[in-house]
Amino acid sequence: MSQFKKVKKHKRLDPLHDIETLKKLAKQASRRAIKQAGQAGVSAVYIKDGVLV
Repeated sequence: MSQFKKVKKHKRLDPLHDIETLKKLAKQASRRAIKQAGQAGVSAVYIKDGVLV
């Protein structure tokens, strides 16, 4: 028996179990939060690989 769990590539019935849907939701939420922070006058800091961008 294999020790690895198989991940099926078809779209899941529950959108919260679908990785692509979750990535899209996270991206939208992040952009929305940055936009709202900017409108409130709060600056956003971007960090990539431990370096401020």
